[in-house]
Amino acid sequence: MDDAGNVKVDRVVCAVDCGTAINPSIVAGQIEGGIGFGLGAALYGAITLKDGRVEQSNFNDYRFCA
Repeated sequence: MDDAGNVKVDRVVCAVDCGTAINPSIVAGQIEGGIGFGLGAALYGAITLKDGRVEQSNFNDYRFCA
């Protein structure tokens, strides 16, 4: 984290045992997408409350990625 509280991910390591990959680029895409969603949940995932009510109503006002 920097002084402003921002987080930067420099490196991600992933190991997958998916069996025989018929199309390796599809497997890579699935892994990369999963990493993206995981990082989004870890860095930005939050449900906020205001006056006892949840502020987010649907995906349009819930931040899940940068």
